[in-house]
Amino acid sequence: MRYPDLTKNPTLTGTVMISCLIDTNGKVTNAAIQKSLHPAYDSIALKAVAEMPNWNPAIRNGKASPSEVVLPIAFDATDMALVGDTKSD
Repeated sequence: MRYPDLTKNPTLTGTVMISCLIDTNGKVTNAAIQKSLHPAYDSIALKAVAEMPNWNPAIRNGKASPSEVVLPIAFDATDMALVGDTKSD
């Protein structure tokens, strides 16, 4: 993930919680913020979830079934050193 330029709060650390639906084909759909950290980080978390590969769908009564999951996307300010002055897309 690429961190945004947050000159007002460059040491932001925390977790964005994303709810989403895994459909019967394993595709991640309907992603939404359940717990926000900062609008720029929320955007990055949503993008990461949207770009995830397909999951294995839930199986109920022997058939693929849609299921809701909540994904924690953690951000750690110490990771900022790894990306330097990289700005988000």
